[in-house]
Amino acid sequence: MVIGAVPQRDAGEATRARIVEVALELIADRGFSATTTREIAERLGFTKAALYYHFRTKDDLLAAIAPRPTLVVSGSEDKYSRDADKVVAKAGGSHITELRVAR
Repeated sequence: MVIGAVPQRDAGEATRARIVEVALELIADRGFSATTTREIAERLGFTKAALYYHFRTKDDLLAAIAPRPTLVVSGSEDKYSRDADKVVAKAGGSHITELRVAR
């Protein structure tokens, strides 16, 4: 192992966390259905193949997002409440403990 190198597992976990953060930003802005994996990959500077290495499907990515205790959506409540309902329905609602709109 090279001194100062990040272990591969830690680097993979950091990459997954970055993907989740970017996906949350885009989903908050556009909604789950309107956000594509291509947009997520482009925002990260990845290829879609690199994104799929970490999350095989968009639903797998949603499953990684859903367990977060709070999902805050910025914007008007009218616009995002419809998307929030879709996210909760898609996740089965069981892992989201709070879903609110930030003002």
